[in-house]
Amino acid sequence: MKGALKPHRTPQAVAHAANGLANAPIAVFASYNSSPYTIAVPANSAIRTPQDRQGKLLAAHPQDAAMLLFPEFCRKTGLDASTVRTAIDAAPHSAMVPELIAGKWNGMFGFVNTLIAASIDAGLDPKALLYIEYEDHVPELYGMALMVTKEMATTEPDTVRKLLRAFNRGLADTIFESQAACWALAIWTTPDLRAESSCWSPPKTCHINPRRVSCLIAAFDHL
Repeated sequence: MKGALKPHRTPQAVAHAANGLANAPIAVFASYNSSPYTIAVPANSAIRTPQDRQGKLLAAHPQDAAMLLFPEFCRKTGLDASTVRTAIDAAPHSAMVPELIAGKWNGMFGFVNTLIAASIDAGLDPKALLYIEYEDHVPELYGMALMVTKEMATTEPDTVRKLLRAFNRGLADTIFESQAACWALAIWTTPDLRAESSCWSPPKTCHINPRRVSCLIAAFDHL
């Protein structure tokens, strides 16, 4: 296959595309019509709005997508990013959530479903966390894009279309048979999947909206 699907670290790939680099991959499909990013806080904390994060300490995985897009979240909400501190931690989310609840940090970057599953995996009630979601404040953002090299998109458009049809069929099957999809994943992974399967909710699939994409491109100019 010419122009093969070369591996990219997602944040690097997005940054390259945003900066207009000649060899940057391009997004050809978006699975979510709203961003899954969030900043989770203990449900019993006083943090309820973006402005409540001033002077707070937020935890994040290295290269966390929600953290990388935090400047845009701040721009849209008026929050001064310089007043917020970030602590990088590479521990599993299931280990970080109990530490968040215990007060090690004031909040935590992540994906909503990921943190719900991590809470269950840690033996906690998912309602112990409150989620301030990016989709409520930066509605232009999509989520989970499929990217290919420009060479592949140009020289093998039929291959890309076939790839997207196969991916979309798999996504549709996953939505309609979510439990079966979770257990099919067990072929490739060995951890207990009860946490993932119990909190599954159908993703917000979509067709690309040109107006929102234009807004998103403009947003990246500020990063």
